Amino acid sequence: MSEISLFELLVRPLSLARQDVADEYEALLTHFPNLALATISRRILVRAASIRAEYGFRTPDAIILATGIVERATLMITNDMRWKRVSGIEVLCLDGLASDN
Repeated sequence: MSEISLFELLVRPLSLARQDVADEYEALLTHFPNLALATISRRILVRAASIRAEYGFRTPDAIILATGIVERATLMITNDMRWKRVSGIEVLCLDGLASDN
């Protein structure tokens, strides 16, 4: 998981002055089984630029996708169906699961 995902998850609780919730999120992600927070490297940024150029994603989404590809993640989970267009990684859309029932 990209460090930028941690960044994005912390914004809302911090904007609500809920440092306790932000701390819980960070602890959960730090100790979650089979999940590692990947540093945003130059290699990831170069891949993210390519994804942004080809697919038109916003920078954070491009970095998250590039992190998954570069770090060889087995699956990306999102609510954004557009991520399925990106080659090089399997994407599971939670919205699609809800409509399958």
